[in-house]
Amino acid sequence: MQVSQAAGHRIHLLTAQAPQSLLPDSAIPVFTIPDISSYEHETARNSVGQLSHVLNQVNPDIVHIHDLNNPYVIRYCGGSYPTIKTTLNADAYCGGTDKYLYTSGKECHFLLGFGCLPIAYYQNCMSRHPKRSLEIISIKKKSIQALSKIERVVVPSNRSKEILIREGVQPKKITVIPLFSFQSNSPQLPYPNEKKPKILFLGRLRPYKGVSYLLKALQKIKTPCELLIVGEGEERVKLEMLTQKLNLIDRVQFLGNQPHEKMNSYLDACSLLVVPSIYPDSFPTVGLEAMARARPVVGFSVGGIPEWLADSKTGFLVRTQNVQSLAEKIEFLLTHQDIAEKMGIEGKHRSDEYYTEKPHMRLIEQLYAETCESFLKLQTSAP
Repeated sequence: MQVSQAAGHRIHLLTAQAPQSLLPDSAIPVFTIPDISSYEHETARNSVGQLSHVLNQVNPDIVHIHDLNNPYVIRYCGGSYPTIKTTLNADAYCGGTDKYLYTSGKECHFLLGFGCLPIAYYQNCMSRHPKRSLEIISIKKKSIQALSKIERVVVPSNRSKEILIREGVQPKKITVIPLFSFQSNSPQLPYPNEKKPKILFLGRLRPYKGVSYLLKALQKIKTPCELLIVGEGEERVKLEMLTQKLNLIDRVQFLGNQPHEKMNSYLDACSLLVVPSIYPDSFPTVGLEAMARARPVVGFSVGGIPEWLADSKTGFLVRTQNVQSLAEKIEFLLTHQDIAEKMGIEGKHRSDEYYTEKPHMRLIEQLYAETCESFLKLQTSAP
């Protein structure tokens, strides 16, 4: 938003909850409609009345919807204004939130629909109340169908695009714009040279983030090293118990949530970052953060990870949930510091060239212009 403001655009923000990240003296007007994110049809439908009042007041040149799955809002905006929707998360095409089967511990490949109900009951990946689950599935299906009424849908990876196409969205409607790292163009610090190198995980401690596979891989690594786990989540207790079971207590530190300003110090101190996600993670930016600090990355080949992690160039891609291969690739980097350093430098070059804020915003602004032009042509050609 700062870049858009600097370019002379006037921004108005409408959310379900008042944002905490905006400064009190921010010049961005903020409107709040709590019901706009509801998954109950009647409540979601009724929120359009409040929305129309705000839009009539603002009279925007373009509406950009971010990760909001309210079909009534999408349809209304698409029929009244040039409209774009950004879909970053699996929540848009999953009856749960993650496209992850909790009982099986696998990525979900089923299409969103009422057939999800028996699957979800067995896999424990949605509400276990049938009426609630049916309403969520229904409203999300309608949200996907409503995308035909807007100009463009923005996703961060081709993997996300493939999923939306399978769900029935027209390919020509979808534009892939990768996310970016706020660390790009940062100074490059020397690669660490320690007797006990550090492996880093940054993220939420949830089953689909795959930290259990990382711990099992660590047990197979013979090179003296230490694993730093930065993040918090409901799986922490299970992971701590697994750490004890694997006799890894002296090799693992659970650091919990840390201030954002400390992330650079952890990235600079580590020898590599691991992204062991086992669900279709659309475009985890933590890997970009590591690349921007010239650190190699090892990750499972799922979701959008293969689109920014260049195998054998900026790190290694590993077949998902393959603990042995994960251990081998991590140990290779730990024992070949010269190669690890070169991969980190290559990652930084790629980060600075492709994954920075300016080119991202340039693509967004170009899309805004195309969307406005397309909407105007549609309006003038209507009978």
